[in-house]
Amino acid sequence: MKNYLLIIPVLILSSCNNWVVDKSPGDSNYENFESMWSTIDQRYSFFEYKRINWDSLRSEYEKRIFPSMSQEALANVLGDMISELQDGHVNLSSPYDYHRNWDWYLNFPPNFDRNIAERNYWGKDYRIGTGSIRHNFLKDTMTDIGYIFLPSFSVFLNNAELDIILQKYATTKGLIVDIRDNGGGFLTTAHQLADRFADQERLGYKSISKAGPAHDQFSNPENFNVAPSDNFRYLGKVVLLTNRRCFSSSTTFTALMRALPNVLVIGDRTGGGGGTPADFELPNGWVYRFSVTQTYIPESSLPTGYLEDPDSVFASYDKIYPELGFNVEFGIPVDISVEQTPEDLANGIDPIIEQAVIEIRK
Repeated sequence: MKNYLLIIPVLILSSCNNWVVDKSPGDSNYENFESMWSTIDQRYSFFEYKRINWDSLRSEYEKRIFPSMSQEALANVLGDMISELQDGHVNLSSPYDYHRNWDWYLNFPPNFDRNIAERNYWGKDYRIGTGSIRHNFLKDTMTDIGYIFLPSFSVFLNNAELDIILQKYATTKGLIVDIRDNGGGFLTTAHQLADRFADQERLGYKSISKAGPAHDQFSNPENFNVAPSDNFRYLGKVVLLTNRRCFSSSTTFTALMRALPNVLVIGDRTGGGGGTPADFELPNGWVYRFSVTQTYIPESSLPTGYLEDPDSVFASYDKIYPELGFNVEFGIPVDISVEQTPEDLANGIDPIIEQAVIEIRK
């Protein structure tokens, strides 16, 4: 399927759907609070999945709203309230801060030091190509292992240049694709790159969108596939490196790659971010955003036996939903978990790259 989405926030006005609050509030502190709470109540996509009692939070935060409070104090209250949604796609842009919750990676080890990777593994003669891709034959491996690092999906890749990059490594034993610390960007770019490794069309993920004011009202699921590109494809062994700072469309890219039989995922679970965000505006002009969709991968895309012993941090969320699959909001698990320890850092070692080399040479 080529009908891909872009993660480009879209301003959704209350007049677009009759199930949105049709009141036109003023710009008082309480009316701004009410506008935000009500809009999120009707459109946010993860209340049930995350077991969030939004009514209870309204009661809690409403007590902190006063007519005489400063605008900065109001921004702090609203920012604290949306932080309760545990979502990296939820933000408030006020003159005082870009309010956010980035616990999805701050509560976990980095498992990536770019300086170590660049100094000790890329080689000084690495190339820079389309989309700021860094690539080379992995240092000290002769020419049998290729390495590609993509720092962001917030770019469009040039197909002709991507052909040149992938053809350079066509005869290698395997290719390492490193997306650690990739915070996401365009879904089209994630699909464009994943299609370069596809042997045939396969289901990558399903998406559902909010379709009514009730917390459980969603559209029918829509399938999104990974499919062979019309351009040059690398069909050899691929090892994908991920960590908790892989978020949003880099989680989507991981979902697409997990569907392919020639791909192994190593490192740490991605940071998640499976909900496409949309933008909204408060009566006072501040802009905020939150997730309005959910993303699921098929059970077949999970590591073998994963659900028998899931990640303890997310065990209460990790399950298969009938007709949908595995919700990726809190990330996609890896085939082989590897941690970069303080000792590794002190010694200039990236054990995740080292493990990838071992797997390619098996």
